[in-house]
Amino acid sequence: MQEYLSSKCIAEKELVKYNDRPSKGRAFDIIVLLLGLVAGDTLGLLPYINKSQHFMLSPFTGIEPYHNALRFTQAVLGAVPVVHVDDVSEAHVFCMERQHDVAAGRYLCATAHTNMQDMVEHYAGKHPELKLMCRTM
Repeated sequence: MQEYLSSKCIAEKELVKYNDRPSKGRAFDIIVLLLGLVAGDTLGLLPYINKSQHFMLSPFTGIEPYHNALRFTQAVLGAVPVVHVDDVSEAHVFCMERQHDVAAGRYLCATAHTNMQDMVEHYAGKHPELKLMCRTM
């Protein structure tokens, strides 16, 4: 996961730098939406549980790779950026419809920066039948 995030960021930065060459002019518009952890009901849209849901529920499922990645995110950022799937959809549509009006660059699409303990308390409050399998930190 860490290698993926690092290479993704490097690739995006290189794309953005490509247009910053003064002699070449703007070759193309680049808009990168950096998404937080996507939450929300996608079960009606997808026939499987997506990776984001695995990350969100990892303190309850006990699946270590997901839980460790979630802990890593909080350790690096100090919080876990979260965004609802509906907001992600709206952000993509907005950028596609207004691609020439929107400034090129990288934009963070997150509605909250929460910590793992708050996430666990949220799920535990809504679903008291869930049992905590992993420590949050």
